[in-house]
Amino acid sequence: VRLLIQVGADVDSLDEDGWAALHFASSNGRINIARMLVDAGAIVNACDHNGMTPLHVAAESGHIDLVRLLLDHNAAVDARDDHASTPLLIAAEWTDNSNLLSLLIARGAGIRARDGDDDDALQCAALGSRENNVRFLLSAGSPPRTRNAQGLTPIDRIGQSRSGPGDPAANERVRQIL
Repeated sequence: VRLLIQVGADVDSLDEDGWAALHFASSNGRINIARMLVDAGAIVNACDHNGMTPLHVAAESGHIDLVRLLLDHNAAVDARDDHASTPLLIAAEWTDNSNLLSLLIARGAGIRARDGDDDDALQCAALGSRENNVRFLLSAGSPPRTRNAQGLTPIDRIGQSRSGPGDPAANERVRQIL
């Protein structure tokens, strides 16, 4: 990558999905490559064909060091993808890393933001049956009985992740927490 940058490669060139090299580095946890790309002027808020920025991708993959790097280089903490999801909402559902959620909130992520299904961060954590995230979000002040546009609470959303129903034991543990 360093050699390509030195010979003038376009660091913001996109693939057929609209991913730039920074999206790939963010997805794969390649912080040194991401740092080289950012230092070479890569656009940190570049959106792919689904509206996802490298910060969305790093948050979804749970790469906290990459999230920190991108935020340090002015990545939009509350950027919305095509489903109106912010990096916090994505991390709440797809990782069980409360330290990542804490970092995003400390950097200004809206804890009450809602996605295209009108789910907030706690509902997203319940969707993915993410125990650590549910505990953290409750301690950070997320209302446990908030309802989305369909009238569903976090308890109603347990295990309804877009990736499938989740582990029944994890679903029950999250139910007990809520």
